[in-house]
Amino acid sequence: MSRPEEKRIGLVKLLLILIILIHPIFYFSMYSGDAEIHLVYAENAAKGHFFEFNFGEKSAGVTSPGYMLILTSFFKILPESIVPLAVKLLNIFCWYMLLYLIFILSRRLIDNEFWAWMVTLIVSLMPGAVYNATTGMENGIFGALFLFWLYLVIKWDWLAKNKSGAKEEILLGLLLGILCWIRPEGFVLAALAFAFKAWQSVWSRVASKTSVLISLKHMLTAIMPILLSSALYFGFLYSETGQFLPTSGVSRMGIGGRESFQIGSLPVNLKFVKYLIYYFPLTISMILGFWVMFSKRRSGNVPVIYYAYPGATVIVFFILYSSILGAHHLSRYIIFLLPVMAMFSGLGAKSVSENLHSGRKTKTVVFAASMILLGVLFAGEIYLRCKSGSNYPAGELWRAMKAPEVRKEFSDRMFDELGRPSNLPVSLAYQEVQIRYRLDERFMIRSLDGRTDAMLLDFIDPHGNYDHVGYVKARDIDFIMETPNYNGETNRWSLEDLTKLKIGESISLESILFTRLRHGFKVGYP
Repeated sequence: MSRPEEKRIGLVKLLLILIILIHPIFYFSMYSGDAEIHLVYAENAAKGHFFEFNFGEKSAGVTSPGYMLILTSFFKILPESIVPLAVKLLNIFCWYMLLYLIFILSRRLIDNEFWAWMVTLIVSLMPGAVYNATTGMENGIFGALFLFWLYLVIKWDWLAKNKSGAKEEILLGLLLGILCWIRPEGFVLAALAFAFKAWQSVWSRVASKTSVLISLKHMLTAIMPILLSSALYFGFLYSETGQFLPTSGVSRMGIGGRESFQIGSLPVNLKFVKYLIYYFPLTISMILGFWVMFSKRRSGNVPVIYYAYPGATVIVFFILYSSILGAHHLSRYIIFLLPVMAMFSGLGAKSVSENLHSGRKTKTVVFAASMILLGVLFAGEIYLRCKSGSNYPAGELWRAMKAPEVRKEFSDRMFDELGRPSNLPVSLAYQEVQIRYRLDERFMIRSLDGRTDAMLLDFIDPHGNYDHVGYVKARDIDFIMETPNYNGETNRWSLEDLTKLKIGESISLESILFTRLRHGFKVGYP
């Protein structure tokens, strides 16, 4: 390695270390609303009441039962006020692990240390990735576990050959099972993995009967743990809630569908496409990386299947998030894909660099261009954080830590503001239902998007319109506290129309009287 190249790598290493250590600290006091929903479920689960959002009432609003169990253990062994801090520290640790794993994977697959550092830096600076991975949610943990599984798959050569032992097969299957418990995307990753394993070991070559049997034995050894894990997952969910699918996930798919248009019966969402256009330098180099993979212009001796599998995950989830799954909170969902996308970008950039003249000036230009790209990404990070400041409020971690201590005081104020209703518990309807963590059992919180209440899903028509009035009647709600408009048809009446009322004014809809208060709307029944 030449001295100039050593200097470049040294500078990149220094930048990387500073970013890894400092960048998450910018978001340390931030804690997302959905993360507080996890706290609600975990706190109740620690008391023996699994899948209960409102205490004593079952709800399949947990997309990640595994994460609920992790947080439940925190509530068992730590004071309630410390749990959000412990969650934050776990998130940051997993973010560090994700970056470390993408570095060692990139170094192996790109076969160039400089570009491995560059890929890691790019992931470190991706707008929204650091925030969403360290804000109390499970997505960063899922991303780190996926990369760890992929690292072991390559290390043990699991996809390409039938030489791994039973212990390795079982461990890989268990890791896939854990991924499914952490995020439902794990089921897709597992299906892809076994499809590639079957193709490589059985159908990709003319195989003898003996080799086919050996391949099937290896697949069965690995697949049994994930089948058992999946059975436990769905059995646990159904036995506790009566639902096979988490309503939070179904709700998010419905909300994401509002941003879609139809091509026949297929919904098409362009958010992922816009994401790729916005980061076009990375997208172009990623496409070049795919070309390098398929053209076999790679250096090193890693079999092509270890490029093909992560490449397939990007393509498959691009299709899913752009259609069936929608793209609500896209930056959060694709944290596990970002390292793979950046790795292929590094592979493409390395290929371009190698095809240029290898003079010192050319290398300097390539290095300077890479640094400019990183600077643009970091500037974009700052811009988006400032533009969306209301969506990333500082101090939420401290408020979450204080919530158990001030819960009675906060509930007393809410109770007084609503006129001290006599019928308890008081039923409040919210769009952002994380307020549940701050209120005591005098209140029932109803979800206006269906995340924590499956009943609302029965009041959505095939066109994506929400019959919130019907839901209010069915749930006997006392107060509407927020007024979202989720309707697919913009000309349909929605709760948002209630905001046209002045304080004290009323309107009757389907025999229900809605009266505007200083905070929210009172619901009157005949």
